[in-house]
Formats: sequence, C-alpha cells, structure tokens
Amino acid sequence: MSQMFSLYCDLSVAENIRLYAGVYGLGRRETRERTQWVIEMAGLAGYESKPAVSLPMGVAQRLALGCVLVHRPQVVFLDEPTSGVDPMGRRRFWDILFKLSHEEGITIMLTTHYMSESEHCAVTILYIFTTTGIGLFVATIARNLAQAGLLTVMIFAPMVFLSAAWTPPEALVGWLRLLMKFSPLHYFLDVGLGIFLKNAGLDILWNSILGIAVLGSGVFAFGLWRFRRQFD
Repeated sequence: MSQMFSLYCDLSVAENIRLYAGVYGLGRRETRERTQWVIEMAGLAGYESKPAVSLPMGVAQRLALGCVLVHRPQVVFLDEPTSGVDPMGRRRFWDILFKLSHEEGITIMLTTHYMSESEHCAVTILYIFTTTGIGLFVATIARNLAQAGLLTVMIFAPMVFLSAAWTPPEALVGWLRLLMKFSPLHYFLDVGLGIFLKNAGLDILWNSILGIAVLGSGVFAFGLWRFRRQFD
C-alpha cells in the first residue's frame, strides 16, 4: 500500500474492491465474499456507491488497505498509511491493524513519520521481549502444562494488581506503591494510555519506556539463564 492515493478515483468503493479482486485472480463467488469482508473490516458501510475521490482521507486509506487485503496476503507492506489522516482516523486505522495482526495472523511492515506510532511499535517489541523471558522462566520450573498454567497465573495476577489498571496508585499503601515500580505491566499501561489517549511522545513517556526496557531486559536475561542451565 503506497503512501499516495492508490485508488481509482472514478470508481466507487465497491468497484475498487472488485477491480483489485479481479487483478488478484479471485473468482466471482470469492470476490463477493471478500468485498463484503473488506466493507465490514474497514468500516465502509454506507460508502459502497460513493466515488473514491469523494471520500475523506481516513476512509480512503481504509479502503486502500482493504484493496490490498482482498486476496488474503500473509505479509503487508504499508508506506506511511496514516499520513495526512486526522488523529481520530489514525486511531481507527491502528485499531484495524491490531485486529488484522491478532485475529487474521497477518504480518504488517510499515513506515511512519509519527513518533507516537513508532514508539508504540518499540513498546510492543519490549512487551514481547518481557513475556518471552517470563515464558522461559516458567518453562524451566513447570513439569507439565497444568503447572505452567498455574505458575503463569501466579506471576501475572500480582502484576495486574500492581499495574494500577483497577486500583489507583494513591489508594495503595506505601510498600505496594514501591512494588508497583517493579511491575512491567504498570509501565506498559502507562505508555499505552499515554500514546492512545493523550497522544504523548517520547519526551513525556521516556521514564516509563526506560522502565520497560530495564525490567524487560532483566526478566529476559534471567529467563534465558534459567533455560540455558537446563542443558548444562
């Protein structure tokens, strides 16, 4: 998906989708099914008969994304897909990307000049880094799947409690507020809310991102050390 307007302006929304389906060699039945899927996925209901040139930028970019996905690709490359899109449109576009990644299993590679978006990608990598370390640690202790599940709950339940997701820090006693500083989930929540609700940048979220990096590196290093000892 290119950065510039990549649709056929004289065609309607539905016609653009069907055109791309034909280019990718889809049959009539599959074209109808995928057209409906794109309209639902991209939130294009009510726009089907409107010319692509008349669409707001955010809607047009969602249509362009749908045309790229019409043939069920496993990997998608996006060149600054939210460039020129208003903040609400960017948020909705990213919600779609997360859903495609988590539910459809699509690998998404993109470029962006918005620092808040690139920072969120970096935080996601740190999150994977941290949870992988926890997984390695659990794997070295648990003897079966039931024990692994129990240990996972025992590790994540305190982390969730200390993340301030439900209990404000001000409502906790002093020693619990101190323990909160050692919960990676607390920093992930702080960064996530800062990016999506406040559109905060690196200058504001630096301390939380640093906390994630330090704790994540420590957890991963400890988990890897435990895992390697199993083979010594």
